[in-house]
Amino acid sequence: MIMQQTKDSDNQMTARFKETSANQKMSVIASQFIIKNNASLYKKKYPTGFVKLDNTLNGGLTAGLHCIGAISSLGKSTFAMQIANHVAQTGNPVIIFSLEMEVVDLTAKAVSRQTFIDTPKDPHLAKSSDMLRSESIASKFSDQEWNVISSAAEKIAETGENITLVGCGAEPYSVEKIYRYVETYIDVYDKHPFIVVDYLQILDPPEKLKSASDKQIADYNLKRLKVLSDYNNLPIIIISSFNRENYDAEVSFRSFKDSGNIEYSCDTVIGLQLKGTGASGFNVDEAKQKYPRDVELKILKQRYGQVGQKIEYKFYTIYNFFDECINGVIRRDYDNNEDDGTLCY
Repeated sequence: MIMQQTKDSDNQMTARFKETSANQKMSVIASQFIIKNNASLYKKKYPTGFVKLDNTLNGGLTAGLHCIGAISSLGKSTFAMQIANHVAQTGNPVIIFSLEMEVVDLTAKAVSRQTFIDTPKDPHLAKSSDMLRSESIASKFSDQEWNVISSAAEKIAETGENITLVGCGAEPYSVEKIYRYVETYIDVYDKHPFIVVDYLQILDPPEKLKSASDKQIADYNLKRLKVLSDYNNLPIIIISSFNRENYDAEVSFRSFKDSGNIEYSCDTVIGLQLKGTGASGFNVDEAKQKYPRDVELKILKQRYGQVGQKIEYKFYTIYNFFDECINGVIRRDYDNNEDDGTLCY
């Protein structure tokens, strides 16, 4: 009797193994490529809204973990938010975990950016987020200025239907909370969101790592975000700060603060730097004072594409707006697909 049970158990195990093994055979997967335009093989692309970057990424970001890093105040959060806004404009749900900035400030920056985009011929009508939140300044806006603001706010409100802002404020926020929130969101809405986490170094450690080093905590959080991404087929942007000792050096994996694991856990790693960084005589403070700032994006890792490419941007810090330099020219009038004639030097 016991021998028969053992034999039955072995047969069941063998059957399960064969079934599982057959599903993993390369021949089965390869045969799918024989079918013309087999949609089941295609990865969903999330265009960033930046033409050159999307071309470099072969159409945009995909499900996976993507890191954007830069020195303090260079605009890494603004860059990520501009991408997130474009993703939402194309009808995709977006969740932004803002671990540092209040959600009303994030929204004010989005409205400010839109006023700038909407006024390529009348830049004096564009408003900074600080101006939008200052009673003494806002009370003096003309009707024309309010019309620009109202129009911009309406556009952001429409796009914002696809954006969920999770403001963490002073409350410690861990990767486990993010994990639970996202999985609950998927269960409730049956949608797979595009996620931005701002930012890695201030994620709260789990209880078991309270006494661990900053590097150990960052590496743990990266691994958990990677699992969240892979298990649920989600694109996740994680923002990272840089080591202070690397502020004057050209961006590389050594630049990223507290984590050597970024190189291995992330599918895409993007570094932003001031143009000229690493050159003899370069001065960070002087470069930051320039308006608009000259910023370079460097692809450090792309799991399925080329690396090392640099893309130039003009960063309009007052209006939280990055403009990509296309053929040496800045283009701000996106609705009409025209440029403003400003040379990108």
